Amino acid sequence: MASSSVILVEVRTDDGVVGYGQIHGAPMKVICDWVVRLGEVVRGMDALAHVAVWEKLFALTSPRPGGVRARDGLPPPLPRGERPQIMAAIAGIDIALWDIKGKSAGMPVYRVLGGEAKPVFSYATGGYYREGADASDSAKELAEFVAAGYRAVV
Repeated sequence: MASSSVILVEVRTDDGVVGYGQIHGAPMKVICDWVVRLGEVVRGMDALAHVAVWEKLFALTSPRPGGVRARDGLPPPLPRGERPQIMAAIAGIDIALWDIKGKSAGMPVYRVLGGEAKPVFSYATGGYYREGADASDSAKELAEFVAAGYRAVV
């Protein structure tokens, strides 16, 4: 693979559980640098207390009482010009923590979140893009979609 637009965030617990969070964004190097910096802010926190981690990280994204000179014990608010990259980094850490929570509970994340696997039905679209095609051409194409297993066609 020559390139990728995916950043894979890895979080490891003291117990050896590893969680992964997949994120996108640009510039990727800036996001990766923020993942490392923010990881240092939450190092040592309980990985299963994802809300506390999220709140601590999110508190860094905007002005807060006592925050300008770090009087509240947290680093000063982060630069607003890099907010999209910072939020992507926070999201990657948060997703990795959800992965850890699921692995620790022995469940997939969708179950931890309360969801059930439900079938998703897809449809196929065709026929409209052929200039000069008549209705029988479109009908034939749509019939091929049905034969391929699509339950709905447009």
